[in-house]
Amino acid sequence: MKRLLFVFLALFQIIGCFVFAPVSRGKEVLLREEDCGRTVELRAGDIVQIELKGTPSAGFWWHFVKLDEEYLLKLEEKTRSISKGREIEGAPVWGIWILKAKKAGETTIEMAYYRRWEGVEKAIKRCLFKLQILP
Repeated sequence: MKRLLFVFLALFQIIGCFVFAPVSRGKEVLLREEDCGRTVELRAGDIVQIELKGTPSAGFWWHFVKLDEEYLLKLEEKTRSISKGREIEGAPVWGIWILKAKKAGETTIEMAYYRRWEGVEKAIKRCLFKLQILP
């Protein structure tokens, strides 16, 4: 009986290690507007977080012009207040996009800052990030 209990507990611990283990997100790379035009080296499985300032209350926002889904998986898109601790109506905010590198290769992320109803041709800013994804 003790032997059976010991085997059961050992099995429970082994299974628990796999079931409750934290999911690895890989290394995280932060890209901001000052990084536009830069080439970034990362590995498959790494996370890319893009943070760009925008003023959605004026209609302007950052949009993907090119995002190669063969190499990148979009995990999340959100905004965060620039002024810490309080939100000011109409004030600029950080746009945050979280992507995961899926496989090795070269790709680019192109974003443009424009009013959706005016179209990408009227973009007042553009940003291009070059990614070198290693295995």
